[in-house]
Amino acid sequence: MTSIPKENDPNKKMLHTLAPGEQFMHNGEKYTRIADERLSCCKVNNCIKLSDNSKTMIVPATNVEVV
Repeated sequence: MTSIPKENDPNKKMLHTLAPGEQFMHNGEKYTRIADERLSCCKVNNCIKLSDNSKTMIVPATNVEVV
């Protein structure tokens, strides 16, 4: 379960608040936010992992660190 950050760190935001094109860190990996790309009723790609250029989905309510 993801919770709202307790500190007011301007670099920590919820993924769903980022605009397409913004870069962020999650679990030590760097990603770029993209416009939602629906693959099925419950699978939506919403970011690109920069290390291997693969599209993936991270739960929109996840806290990420903006870089």
